[in-house]
Amino acid sequence: MDVQRSTHTQHIGQNRKRLKEDRSIKQHEIADLIGMHRSNYNKIDNGQREISISALDKIAAYFDITLDELVHMGEDLPKEVNVGDKTTAEQVKLIQELD
Repeated sequence: MDVQRSTHTQHIGQNRKRLKEDRSIKQHEIADLIGMHRSNYNKIDNGQREISISALDKIAAYFDITLDELVHMGEDLPKEVNVGDKTTAEQVKLIQELD
């Protein structure tokens, strides 16, 4: 696993943890929700295993947030980017900022 991917995984894990703590939900409840064995979900929380997009989607739906909100919790993200009136260089810059 490369460093950038590991950082993203840790960031998403922190967001999931924050949601669980804010709503007083136990780890095993989330594991049951996404249909995963509790020991496997524990490995995800400990950074020993990655979580699937479909599992993240189920978690986001449970907490009534979007997957984007789960991944980027607490960050200022543009709701919409209009590139129609931008030069090619400006469009490329805006796209890079989304990554």
